[in-house]
Amino acid sequence: MWTSVSPCLEDRKYFTLAQARATAKKEAVDFSVAPNIPVTPKFLGFKALKDIPIADVMDFIDWNPFFQAGAYPRSLFSST
Repeated sequence: MWTSVSPCLEDRKYFTLAQARATAKKEAVDFSVAPNIPVTPKFLGFKALKDIPIADVMDFIDWNPFFQAGAYPRSLFSST
């Protein structure tokens, strides 16, 4: 049986292709019955929040994509 708590890739035991396909068919999720029906979002698109200071939301922003691309706004991290 496959486990995700192995110390390294060499120690993991993988399913054969036939086992993986059988498991996928057996454990397929039916999205047409509750509670698996996806929730429709209340809002789609962009929303401008003009009256909220950036300092209040900086802790909630995931900065990783900016750092990985090397395109983060330097002015946010400057001391001036």
